[in-house]
Amino acid sequence: MYDGSIVIGTELSTNKFDKQIADLDRKIDKEEDKKIIIETKLTNQEQELERARQKADELADAYQKIKAVQEKVSQHKASPAEFETMQNLQAQYGSLE
Repeated sequence: MYDGSIVIGTELSTNKFDKQIADLDRKIDKEEDKKIIIETKLTNQEQELERARQKADELADAYQKIKAVQEKVSQHKASPAEFETMQNLQAQYGSLE
């Protein structure tokens, strides 16, 4: 006995979609690895920049101290301790010239 319905056999496969998803996952992983490398390089560069800033501040401070003592020396008002400090700073950082 037939009731007038027709059955059509179909098979759905998601293999192609699964492969595309797997490919996209691999691409995402590669990009995340690149991002980690870039972030690491950026952090290293930021640390180098901070060290350079600290060194620049240190040099500017030493320059000011040397300059102040040199002015006292030129006016013959520097104490022996100040003169020694100036010599030490010049030995460490160089003279103002």
